Amino acid sequence: MPPSDPGTVVPFEPQLVVRPSRFVQTGIASWYGPGFHGKRTANGEIYDQNALTAAHRSLPLGTQVMVTNLENGQAIEIRINDRGPFVAGRIIDLSLAAAKSIGVYAPGTALVRVEVLSAPTPRLAVLYAVQVGSYTDADKASNLKQALTQHFSSVYISPLSSRRFRYYQVRLGPFAERVQAERQARAAARAGLQSVVVEEDDRWAEW
Repeated sequence: MPPSDPGTVVPFEPQLVVRPSRFVQTGIASWYGPGFHGKRTANGEIYDQNALTAAHRSLPLGTQVMVTNLENGQAIEIRINDRGPFVAGRIIDLSLAAAKSIGVYAPGTALVRVEVLSAPTPRLAVLYAVQVGSYTDADKASNLKQALTQHFSSVYISPLSSRRFRYYQVRLGPFAERVQAERQARAAARAGLQSVVVEEDDRWAEW
């Protein structure tokens, strides 16, 4: 969480969401990073500030959610693997990478919408991709894809529908190894693109 505004620490008494598939929440997001990097999260994983994860007080660990910054329209899909925030008035603590990807890092906090995409389920094969944009406007996604195909050989749109919204995620890849995606992400960054490595599963599709 941003050190500039410690807020009021609240006791942690999680009330788990009974029907997470219908869960949509709007409120203030913050982020946590260096002080927790390398420590264990609530689900037993080692916290990696460069992974797309977050802490939530009540959603089941392993839940996939879409977090949309309502102040700039940027969105990212992340996984809940920790508990928090422990500050009153905040609904989710993003990892450093997730915060940077949707513009929460610099201001420290932002008004966001948290929407459940899927409950915890075992995943099969995992691929990796580089996300360079996420839109609710299909035309914007299509225009970015067309522009990128002049410079990158593998550009696709991964559409993702929730109960209320449909997202068009512009991605490079997919890749079988994370190191390949990281190499592509560095190339995208050199080209001036805001890029983040994401996990891609069997939902990915050319569009």
